Amino acid sequence: MKEGSEKMARGRKPIPAHLRFVGGNPGKRPLPKKKRYVPTGLRSPSDLTDAQKKLWRKINRDAPYQLLKAIDAFALKRYVVALSIYDQAKHAIENSTLVIAFPSGYPGPNPWLGILNRQSDIMLRLEAEFGFTPSARTKIGMLDDPDDDEDDFD
Repeated sequence: MKEGSEKMARGRKPIPAHLRFVGGNPGKRPLPKKKRYVPTGLRSPSDLTDAQKKLWRKINRDAPYQLLKAIDAFALKRYVVALSIYDQAKHAIENSTLVIAFPSGYPGPNPWLGILNRQSDIMLRLEAEFGFTPSARTKIGMLDDPDDDEDDFD
């Protein structure tokens, strides 16, 4: 494998446990059974902005059970900063257009679009690492919280 290249998972993404339960678990693989505790101890770094600290607290509260540890603080900080920049770029694009006229007079893509796409890629990779997607939670054997019915996206 080339230096710096990432190892890609092969085959289909795993089906989340709750969907395997509903669908009858055709592969007869064991389903996770117990709920896990959500840690409350990850303190937000002091160099985050107020908006980033708010995102930190929300992610820490909503993360899969017993997933985040103190060692994850640096990677979680990268995720929070990427999410914050993503939100800024999204807001800038919403208040502008996708195609802008450059000083030379030629039209071109809005520079915020490249920033938005780059942050989206960063977040997608970190979400897979942290188990923030259903298929990633299945890979690491985590259960979704069945009591969490709220979808509060701020």
